[in-house]
Amino acid sequence: MDSETIRDILSKKFSPHFIEVLDESNQHEGHPEARKSGGGHYRLILVSDYFEGKSLLERHRAVYETLGIDKSDYIHALAIRACTVKEWEGMDGSK
Repeated sequence: MDSETIRDILSKKFSPHFIEVLDESNQHEGHPEARKSGGGHYRLILVSDYFEGKSLLERHRAVYETLGIDKSDYIHALAIRACTVKEWEGMDGSK
């Protein structure tokens, strides 16, 4: 699985206002756990009204479930920034 596939899967579920998936796997070459699992390291920014009224934990769980992370080994690490459109606009859309 690559960043484009992750983006496509999440876009179908969350209808994002903004989505960015960065593959940071090359920054973790030689990391012992990454070698074992073979999965990639990704950084995600996902802005969606889907997250309205949901806690941070609920947001992260929704992303994990959508990607099936607990059942696969294609993702070793995923840093998630999940926010609503209002929260994102309050940050001036900054990363």
